[in-house]
Amino acid sequence: MKRSATHRCNSRHTIVILLVVTSIVAGHYAFSYSATRGASSTMDEVIHMAGGYSYWTTGDYRLHPENGILPQRWSSLPLLLMDLKFPSPESPLWQASEAFLLGHQFLYRQGNDPDRMLAASRAMAACWSTALCVVVFLWARSLFGTVAGLVSLTLIASWPAVVAHGPLATSDACGALFFCLGAWSLWLLLQRVTPGRLLFAFLAVGLAAVAKHTNIVLGPLGLVFAGLSSFGSRPLQIDLGGWQRQFASRAGRLGVSLLLLLVPLLGAVAMIWAAYGFRYTASPTGLPVMVRRYETLAFCNEQAGGLGPVCGWLAAGRLLPEGWINGLSYVAATVRERNAFALGHYSTTGWWWYFPLCFAIKNTLPGLLLAVAGLAAAVWRLVSAGPSAGRGSRRQSLPLIVSIVMLWGLFLTSRINIGERHMLPVYPLLAILAGGVWPLLPGRRWQLAVVAMLGLQLVDVGSRWPASLAYFNQVVPAGREYRWLVDSNLDWGQDLRRLGAWLERHRQPHEAVFWEYFGTADPRQVLPTSERLTDIPAPGEPQQLIPGLYCISATQLQSVYHAPLGPWCVPFEQKYQRLKRVFFEPASEQLRRQLAKPFSILQAGRLLAYLRQRPPDADVGRSILIYRLSAADLTAALEGPPVELEPISWMQRDAGATPAELVARGRRELANQNFAAAERALETARRLDPGNQQAWQLLVDTYSRRRRFAKALQAVDRLIALDPTAPLPYRTRGRLHQQLGRQTAAAADFARYRQLVDRLNASPAAKP
Repeated sequence: MKRSATHRCNSRHTIVILLVVTSIVAGHYAFSYSATRGASSTMDEVIHMAGGYSYWTTGDYRLHPENGILPQRWSSLPLLLMDLKFPSPESPLWQASEAFLLGHQFLYRQGNDPDRMLAASRAMAACWSTALCVVVFLWARSLFGTVAGLVSLTLIASWPAVVAHGPLATSDACGALFFCLGAWSLWLLLQRVTPGRLLFAFLAVGLAAVAKHTNIVLGPLGLVFAGLSSFGSRPLQIDLGGWQRQFASRAGRLGVSLLLLLVPLLGAVAMIWAAYGFRYTASPTGLPVMVRRYETLAFCNEQAGGLGPVCGWLAAGRLLPEGWINGLSYVAATVRERNAFALGHYSTTGWWWYFPLCFAIKNTLPGLLLAVAGLAAAVWRLVSAGPSAGRGSRRQSLPLIVSIVMLWGLFLTSRINIGERHMLPVYPLLAILAGGVWPLLPGRRWQLAVVAMLGLQLVDVGSRWPASLAYFNQVVPAGREYRWLVDSNLDWGQDLRRLGAWLERHRQPHEAVFWEYFGTADPRQVLPTSERLTDIPAPGEPQQLIPGLYCISATQLQSVYHAPLGPWCVPFEQKYQRLKRVFFEPASEQLRRQLAKPFSILQAGRLLAYLRQRPPDADVGRSILIYRLSAADLTAALEGPPVELEPISWMQRDAGATPAELVARGRRELANQNFAAAERALETARRLDPGNQQAWQLLVDTYSRRRRFAKALQAVDRLIALDPTAPLPYRTRGRLHQQLGRQTAAAADFARYRQLVDRLNASPAAKP
């Protein structure tokens, strides 16, 4: 009778816990997913959706190899049930694997319904962060008990970054989930070997390998775990059904641990091959691999540092699929240099303090306090003299501490400082440790304090809905977030549609609207009666800025990625004044045509410099800043003394040379056939001065000599945009089209070249 009553009590307790966990997990899904309703596509979603759809429908893995094939396939599953039109594989964009442009076409240029597509893909993507919440609860519960597990679950379910990035059709939440599962499975396997743990490690690490390329860090993490296990006092127990054995010696435990790591390694290899259809080549039709800005795998490997030779070795032996190797090489190459902004500073190589800053201001203050307390409690357990503190041995938190230390080592040395989302794998580990505080609390008052902090986090995060992506804590003054961090920390293109709704309510009749948008959505669909900054009304006519509403994405306001880059400086001002004279003094039509676009770009840059020093009049989701400018404001911005004037540009400061010096260096390296060095110098020169025709001309030569014809074609297109009346670029482009087998396009270019030459011969005065 007593046993029956106890059983009923335990059953009721289990049901209650299950209901509570289900409610929190379902609440996370509903809250995070609902925040994306009405949000435009973020910067990376279009390439994840297009990439995943292309994998399913074409079997071509070239489109977006660098961000994990698993989340791309998963989020695009519902798209297969829709009647969608995909860009033709015959298009030049497909041939060149231009993922962003193809993704934009897929959502906005093929007649598909982008809102429906986004809603379906995000509904699938939200499953990753929901599963992450369950994993955090289970791991914390196994270490510290059920109530501690609920503390950890509540914390991670309302963690701002998990709420913001969980439902997006990207790879960040999926990568964090399988990193967490992979680390847990490796530690369990190296403590006691059972069939279940072998299968767990095989699947978890295998799926981590196709979730995100950065999860290769599980390899060295497993080696560290093996070393730590061999130094413990407990023997390594192997229990495989009828075969059992213990290894008590340190050497024996280390040797067996290293052998055991072959199981997750085999899991990774198997999952990678399965994800790519057990085919080596990325393209089923034999198209060459195009790794976007690096064009080929060989050139990408040159920039990939220590991983470059590894990728080359894997490709030479065909040990892994070409698509996966391409992605790994591209990740290794791009993390070495990327434009970044923080606290008014600009850099291409980042700062050690970037991710600590993100951690301090992009998380709730109660959450930070609980995370720090949990980490301190874990360290105390580890170093305390007693064998236990609370539930379990003092080694129970060791895998969490080691994983956190390894991840923070990567964060502090990372050069890709573009978003807190790259810290996502560390947050579940901190949430688990935060739950470990609960068993150590001395009394009910302290327990109520923890519950109160969880409640404060829920209120804080809930009050920012639906602007979850733009969450900053109380350290950052409201409305000034754009002065601290931008890009995916604040402005990832998510608020374009909300801007359209704001304009419907607040725009005055016939009021002009100008915009500068950072994202992959289509502003012209949302803002049809508006004008983009830098648009020119006609060839040879610079943009005329008039009073009205100026709607500027925070990332564009800080000029992180678009010219003129960074703060306004003396070289920009000198060039602006020089070009302005062309349009206020008599000048040839050819010169006006050639300089209208560069002048409009500089004019927009001078305006943005003015706006950076002025608080916005309104904002949409904190990510799009709105200024209502009068004629007097525009006169002050474009005609008055610069309100922001650095001696040189930040990129010139980092490069240590002017554009002219870099062009001269590139010419010397090209003459000496040092093509890689020439390319680096000329690429820097054209970033410093996008209108520098000499830099673009030499880049065409450099790319061509390296047989990077698609890249050379892009450089020629830029030359033609700078001066459409010059004949020689058309002849060069025709020859490049011939090299790429595009005879029709080549014939059109040669015809245009002859037409322009005839026009110049007929009008000698018009010759440049």
